[in-house]
Parts: sequence; C-alpha cells; structure tokens
Amino acid sequence: MTGAATGAAILLFVGTGGTVLVKALAHLHGSGAAIDRTLIATMLLNVSLILFGWFRYRALAVELSDLTEAGRRAQALAQRDPLTGFLNRRSLSEEGATLFASTRRRGEAMAMLTIDIDHFKSVNDLHGYAIGDLLLAYVAETIAAIAPSTSLLARLGADEFACAFVFDSAHRSVADRIAERLVAGLALPFRTNGVDIHMGVSIGIARSDVDCTSVDLAVAQCRYRAPRREDRRAWAPCLVRQFHGTLAETARRT
Repeated sequence: MTGAATGAAILLFVGTGGTVLVKALAHLHGSGAAIDRTLIATMLLNVSLILFGWFRYRALAVELSDLTEAGRRAQALAQRDPLTGFLNRRSLSEEGATLFASTRRRGEAMAMLTIDIDHFKSVNDLHGYAIGDLLLAYVAETIAAIAPSTSLLARLGADEFACAFVFDSAHRSVADRIAERLVAGLALPFRTNGVDIHMGVSIGIARSDVDCTSVDLAVAQCRYRAPRREDRRAWAPCLVRQFHGTLAETARRT
C-alpha cells in the first residue's frame, strides 16, 4: 500500500512539477501570469507524500531485516546448544542421518564418538554452575579444535558430547587416534578464576562400517555401553571401544 501511494505521488509530482516549472520560468522572464497557488500546494503535497513513502519504506526494510534476524536466531536456538554452539540431540539425529546415508552411497564410513566428562557434577557442587559452564565451554572448544573440520559436533546432555565424522574404512584406526588425542587434550588442566580442574573423560566409539545401521543406533550403543570407572573393559557391538583419561577429576584452589 505504501509503495502504491508513493508511486502515485511520484507520477503526480512529475505532472504538476513540470507544469509549475514551466510557469515559474515564464513568470521569471515576465511572459507569464502568477503561478496558481493551488498548483503549488498540490506539488508540495506530492513531495510530502514521496518523502513519507520513502521513510516508511526504510522503516519497513529495517523491520523486515529485524524479523529475518530474529527468525535466524530462533532457528539457531532450536537446533543448537546455546552454551557451546554445538548441535543439540535432535539436530544431530537429523543431520547425522543425512551424513550417514551419504557416506554409504559414497562407499565411505562414519565414526561416532561420545565424550562423557567423569564426575562433572562435583565441579558444580564444589565451585558452582558458573565454573561448570566455563568448563563445558572449554571442553567444547577442545573437541572442536581436535575433531576433523567437517565433523558434526553435538552436546547430548549436561556433560556428554558427540562427534561424528567421515573416514576411509581402509584406515580403521583413524577414530581411535582422534579419541586418543581428545583424551590427551582434555587431560590438560583447566584453569579459571583461581581454580585448577583436572578431568577425566570416557569416550565410546561406534563405526558404520561394522554393524551400526543408523546414526541413532551408533549414539545409543556408545551411550548405553559407556564405561563406568569400575568397568574399563572393551565391548564388541558396533566395534564400540572405550578410552579414559589418565587423571581422575579433582579440583583444588591454587
């Protein structure tokens, strides 16, 4: 509606403005009568309508941009964990299923790693949730730095993460090496606000080239059979394996 009114005002301005301009030039040269005031008022009204339409158009453009950005933020919140920026569980299931299917079509394999922070609750109990959130963000940054750049990274729960990536099934040790690097990277002390936190992690691995027929099954196998501290044995289904950090999680003030 605003665009139509502005277009009509521009057309009227062209018509009345041309007439007013011709009469104004004639009047200046003394060869014409005075300009009709009604015509001048009409031209000024057209100018006002054009300016109104322009400013309204700009305002609508800003509103549309804000709505688009709000929609993007809402979509991101629906798909990602706000603390780490990783995918949430539902998004991992959806995007992982697509990745799983594409790897099979290309004759490749997909590995799924679940990373569980041992005794994370004690960090919250001893130092509060703010320190716990900083630790989770640090773990996410470490995982992102070590995992292959094309990996799907997700936060499955309070202290559990997942990493899915494609690899050449001819090199079956790739997933093991990445898990070992994650254990080594996450064994380094996390220091913040005068607190040192040494953590241990348990990592489960499932591979699509062995027995897992879907990404959800891969996650389920890793999570259901995730090793406890008192049970560090390996297991067979889907060639799931376990890795543990060498340090038990302790926290002390420096």
